[in-house]
Amino acid sequence: MGSYLLFLTVKGAAQDIQFGQLYTNSLYLNPAMVGIAPYSRAMFHHRTQWNQLDARYMSYMAGGDHFISRYHSGLGGYVLYDQQGQSILNSYEANLQYAYEAVLTEKLVARLGLQAGLVSRVLDYSSLLFPDQLDQNGSIGATQANTGGIQRIWYPDLSSGAMVYTDKFWMGVAAHHLNRPNQSFIGDESRLPVKFSMNGGYKIVIKNTKRYRLSVTPSLYYKLQGKSDQLDLGLYGIAHPFLVGIWYRGLPLIKKYRSGLQNNESVIVMLGYKFERIQLTYSYDFTVSKLAKAGTGGVHEISVVYCFKRDASKRPMKLLPCPDFTEE
Repeated sequence: MGSYLLFLTVKGAAQDIQFGQLYTNSLYLNPAMVGIAPYSRAMFHHRTQWNQLDARYMSYMAGGDHFISRYHSGLGGYVLYDQQGQSILNSYEANLQYAYEAVLTEKLVARLGLQAGLVSRVLDYSSLLFPDQLDQNGSIGATQANTGGIQRIWYPDLSSGAMVYTDKFWMGVAAHHLNRPNQSFIGDESRLPVKFSMNGGYKIVIKNTKRYRLSVTPSLYYKLQGKSDQLDLGLYGIAHPFLVGIWYRGLPLIKKYRSGLQNNESVIVMLGYKFERIQLTYSYDFTVSKLAKAGTGGVHEISVVYCFKRDASKRPMKLLPCPDFTEE
């Protein structure tokens, strides 16, 4: 049996992908973070969400960045493919990014980032089941809806971000979809809401020697898009070359919804290891909302980052204390 169409029949509305591994996927998080590492990077990221349901989501991202010390600038970009349902709605993105870095004081550094991209979305109506196709006996017939078969739309997408940081603390803000592109498949208007986000954290160094480095980093990430908002709270631990992390996703303490709606979504557990040039990270999202009763299969994420040879003369002005492997 085909999948049911919930709200795509009219406007094809959709919100952004939410990755659990924020800092192994920093290019997606905030354009101001492009070129933030002390070496050039190439990265691949894969996310499989709710694999046991028909409405599963699969996302693939590949990108890279580089810091040009002479111009205090980071350059990079990424491509992204996202599949919703059984290839009912597919999204393709290509984004270029630029960030400028400036020293404000002896300890404080600021960054400003810009992003320009092109997005294509493809909707396959042939895989959908409409209400008028079902009769009283449960038989499936033809629909009277004007589906138009497979439809594709294209639109430009503009974003920006900024951040400040020291060797212990960071805070960043970003605004994606500043031009509010029209994502309607049927010629009317369906504007993609601007996504506002804020992320930050503080690194607590427990031990730092040539042989052993141990730190913990509490972090947070808040985002608002349209009528939806979400708060992620996390804690990372790094005992180089190992990384462990745990995140809670939801708004249980600061926001209440009407009766029957939950404000908690998932708990994310993360494990990582750094080889000489390659860092591998795996995370799993445990569903804690009412959807858990459906047996979602959770969410799997895998990140692979290749770190090119480090050049001490070509590096950001100060290392960002984010919970990744740049502190080697």
